[in-house]
Amino acid sequence: MTCFASFLFNCLESLISSAPPYQASGYVSGLMSGSGGMVFIVMALIPAVFEELMFRGGMLGAFEKRGTSAALLVSAVTFALVHGNIHNFLGPLAAGLIYGYMVYTLKSVWPAVIAHLLNNVYYIVINYVAEAYEAIGIWAYFIVVNIIVFCIFLFLAMRSLEKLVERGRIERFKRTGLAGYGAILSSPGLWLLVILFIIRGLYF
Repeated sequence: MTCFASFLFNCLESLISSAPPYQASGYVSGLMSGSGGMVFIVMALIPAVFEELMFRGGMLGAFEKRGTSAALLVSAVTFALVHGNIHNFLGPLAAGLIYGYMVYTLKSVWPAVIAHLLNNVYYIVINYVAEAYEAIGIWAYFIVVNIIVFCIFLFLAMRSLEKLVERGRIERFKRTGLAGYGAILSSPGLWLLVILFIIRGLYF
């Protein structure tokens, strides 16, 4: 579900900012013309493993003592900021929140790694197909298909979540007080990321 959610949020962001949701660069198709295994490792597997170990395995656990909601939020926001693109912010933010909740609910970072890996593979395939068939305007069909599939997966996910809640498998969030948010907002690393994100958006 994560890949469909992040895709739709990025499309929404493009609509709000009046930026084109997709611009062919030839980058992905160029990579795909080489070794498929190398593309999978470099663009899908390595980012999924290392980003999840850093943001959900490390950061989420480190900030959880400040409160669960604050930890989920800061790990998702920093994850989105690291992507460094104003037109690719809402998607990673939504994905980061979902990955964080998966780790919190399932008590393991590896389901989030798998979900992240699937998301990366999905984006590689989408970009490759969109570049290959740009002339026939296939991009609009992706949006329609994503909305339909996202609704199906959202329904299934909510049913599964409901069953976990009924069985008492999901712990209550640790409360986040103002002090918890204050400690996170005073983090120099977070503000450095924000500044770098703004600079990149303005000058690159």
